[in-house]
Amino acid sequence: MITQQGSVVSLSGDRAIIETEPIQHCEACAAGRGCGAGLFARLLSSRATRLEVPNDLDVATGDRVTIGVDERGLVRASLRLYGTFLMALVVGAAAGHALALSLGWPTDPVSVMMAGIAVVMAAFVLRRRPARVDARLVGDS
Repeated sequence: MITQQGSVVSLSGDRAIIETEPIQHCEACAAGRGCGAGLFARLLSSRATRLEVPNDLDVATGDRVTIGVDERGLVRASLRLYGTFLMALVVGAAAGHALALSLGWPTDPVSVMMAGIAVVMAAFVLRRRPARVDARLVGDS
């Protein structure tokens, strides 16, 4: 299970809104002398994240808690997200290539255009049915 520390910022019925802290980096990254991973982490996760989880532990506003995500669920959601876009890209490019060949057009621009259209369509599909990962409270801190 992947865990993260956070604080309860509000309660809504039987759900708790948890705000997680940004991930801390090693001293070398903080000083700007690291391997570069800290730079990307700082760019991508510099602000706190809010999650809504079931309040199974009867926590109160202000409590420090640990939330957890099952690795299998995270992997499944990641595969669904990335796999959908990858599949759309490949199918769109193949369809564009076949269409261009049948019409006698240049294949590269048509393949790129069809791949782009397929990726945009996949984005609309995933926006309506997003890949979800269920987080839950695993302990008080």
